[in-house]
Amino acid sequence: MLSNRVIVFSKKKLVSVDSILPLLLELNQKCGTRVIIVVMEYAFTYQQIKKNVVISDAIDEMGELIMLGGASRYRIIRKIIGVSQLIKFAVYGFFGAKFIHFGGINNYPLGVLAKTNSGRIYRSEHQAFEQVFHEFDDRFFDRETDRSIKLLKNETAIALTDSFLNRCSKGESNEIYLYRSPRTRKVWFDHVRIKESYYYSKYHPSVEEDVIIYVLSYFGHIHSLSSETVMLELFKETVSTLHDYYPGKKILFKPHVFTDLEIVEETIKDVGCNGEITYLHPSVLALRASLFISNLYSTVQADAHSLGVTTIEYSSYSKKYMIASEGKSQGYPYIDFFINNDLGQLKSTLESLKKNPLKKPKLINANSKNQLLNVLSDNECA
Repeated sequence: MLSNRVIVFSKKKLVSVDSILPLLLELNQKCGTRVIIVVMEYAFTYQQIKKNVVISDAIDEMGELIMLGGASRYRIIRKIIGVSQLIKFAVYGFFGAKFIHFGGINNYPLGVLAKTNSGRIYRSEHQAFEQVFHEFDDRFFDRETDRSIKLLKNETAIALTDSFLNRCSKGESNEIYLYRSPRTRKVWFDHVRIKESYYYSKYHPSVEEDVIIYVLSYFGHIHSLSSETVMLELFKETVSTLHDYYPGKKILFKPHVFTDLEIVEETIKDVGCNGEITYLHPSVLALRASLFISNLYSTVQADAHSLGVTTIEYSSYSKKYMIASEGKSQGYPYIDFFINNDLGQLKSTLESLKKNPLKKPKLINANSKNQLLNVLSDNECA
């Protein structure tokens, strides 16, 4: 049925697709809705989605991934393909399909779809967890930032966090639905748990349980840190310390898109640790992990925290930034142990955790009822 489709226009970064994916999965499983995810001519984003096998496989199960205009090197061919794709989307819209975007739908070429599909346009938040570092950055740079969300006429908002919900300016023609913390939803947890054995046996067959996940970052200059070279220094310190305290234990290194993998591979070899690079989704990694550690907060840590895994951030924020953050991590709601520029404290924390592992519950949202499912689907939802 052409009407029971949801067409999602992604942002430039992978995070938007990752955040909305549990909602789309639930729509597909409970309502039979087919999903089309459209990457807006960002070949790099398209490649990152395909590289993340958990996300890519989930998309294949419930629909398809499209790059607007295709991947031809010739601009005229991309334009022809792009126009044909937009015509197809317009036909779906004529029969009642819904459109989800993350901002910018008024811009060319999506503006036509927005005008001709009034009442079926949904503006979604692109972050799956609360982000607290914006407030710290504003203090650090001594600025004020307007983060209010202004909705189009007849546009509906999909809030994934309470802060987004509170920032939406709701008019008489607008509706707002809350689908809180999507990657803590039971439908997502059940999905990754079913797939867990398959992904580990295929990509990391030597990993059984109790693995350490090291969440990597960019090794260059970051404004909140104490120096331009400190990220690389922290990385080498962390690898050596993990190897000293957990000799022989498997460490999976999860890179950021801008992590220098050559440095990672050389360091693993030099230190002699039992390490591998992984591209598995953090929700899958967390199912067999005892510890997630990073040198800068990442939403990957929020995924681990929600699944009951211990989280450490060993960083080196500048004195000015520590004042702005009131001595907290940029992701303090999701970090169990925040250690700033103190290698001795990192070692004592690891020693303590070896003797007395932290026990935390999984924060799974078992609520299976959500009005948003019925709004987005033309079918009766199970």
